[in-house]
Amino acid sequence: MVYTVLILLLAVVLVSAIGELVYLLAMSLANVPPGLLGNGELVAVLGSFLLVLITVELLDTMKAYITENVIHVEVVMLLRDHRDRTEGDPA
Repeated sequence: MVYTVLILLLAVVLVSAIGELVYLLAMSLANVPPGLLGNGELVAVLGSFLLVLITVELLDTMKAYITENVIHVEVVMLLRDHRDRTEGDPA
């Protein structure tokens, strides 16, 4: 029951993140000459894009846990490895 509610809430976040990504991309491309996005616009668009990708992966992981009662360890380890590299954590 709790996981179902979490998946539904995450789906709402995903839909809103996709809407924000489309809006940011449209506004960024409409306000400048073609192909000339500023640093702030690129960061906003890429940040929204990464939010969508992470949300999709998290939804898939939660769905696999609910249906198969299995955690995708490779995803958890990849995220841990990336965090260690960016923060300099020796663990």
